[in-house]
Amino acid sequence: MLTFKADSALVGLGAKIKNISVYFSKTDGDEVSYTATYNFVGVASISVSGTFNIEKLILSCSGMLCVAARALKRRHEAYDRQLKKIMRN
Repeated sequence: MLTFKADSALVGLGAKIKNISVYFSKTDGDEVSYTATYNFVGVASISVSGTFNIEKLILSCSGMLCVAARALKRRHEAYDRQLKKIMRN
């Protein structure tokens, strides 16, 4: 669930948006596709679509959750290197 409040930003842009809906779906690999539909007061609406890599997104931020995700990813890589080293011997 994604919730945000943008009343002041939208008023500053002069937009009167009735509602916004965003749909996410998993594609092949680590990609996530999205479609956002903006319904303006009246009859107009605009849809925007795209994709993003969820792993790159999570690992590129700087919050505590992102730091933990990067540490967890490095832990798996270190584990794999150690396992390969053991298997060679």
